[in-house]
Amino acid sequence: MSNRMFRTSRKARSSVEFGLTLVAVGTIFLLAKFDYINLRLHWWLIASVCVSGFGLLALIRAKTAGETVSALFQIFIGVWLYLCFEKVWGFNFSNSWPWMLIAYGASHVLAYFFKREE
Repeated sequence: MSNRMFRTSRKARSSVEFGLTLVAVGTIFLLAKFDYINLRLHWWLIASVCVSGFGLLALIRAKTAGETVSALFQIFIGVWLYLCFEKVWGFNFSNSWPWMLIAYGASHVLAYFFKREE
């Protein structure tokens, strides 16, 4: 029963962190809308950094190997988005989407094997 309470508490904590992140981002956009701050950022950079940042946060909080694999995949998505948007090493969405399929499949296979060991 205490394990169930820990999961509920952890889920609630994650929800609060996500909510606070949305409030902070919304506040920044509102301040930019009213011209209190000058927000000249590249949206693709913001998206890739946010995805990788949430993946890094999940990696730090990971308690199991399956959660670690999931967090690493999320970081991979952020890096892939950045590479595609900036066209680093010739990456773009049309020529690199097979990498995403391979990584997604590999993450599920690894998560399955790590769950069996736990």
